Amino acid sequence: MSVDFGVVVDQLVGFAPLILLVVLFWAIAMRPARKQRENVAKMQRELAIGDEIVTTAGIFGTVHQLAETRLGLEVAPGVVIEMARQAVVRKVDPAELAAEPDDEDGTPDEAESE
Repeated sequence: MSVDFGVVVDQLVGFAPLILLVVLFWAIAMRPARKQRENVAKMQRELAIGDEIVTTAGIFGTVHQLAETRLGLEVAPGVVIEMARQAVVRKVDPAELAAEPDDEDGTPDEAESE
């Protein structure tokens, strides 16, 4: 039984574009996503009391208590909710808080001025 190496090489060359597409997809999509997950996990491990954060649900608050897998998030003065550390998406940049207007037109809310 003999193997025709020319046929084998032709078949491998036929699969080359498919293999190239898989490698390209990994380089473009999977690798950066893994790097971002690693950065988020590092940020979650390094949280400190007093950090302003945003959760996956879009809730803003201040870290009030810390445990290994949970944290206490102060969402209003005196209101602390308990949540998983993994639900923290990012820390809020202090410049971001200062730059946000109170209202869409940039004017303070009427209720705050009373």
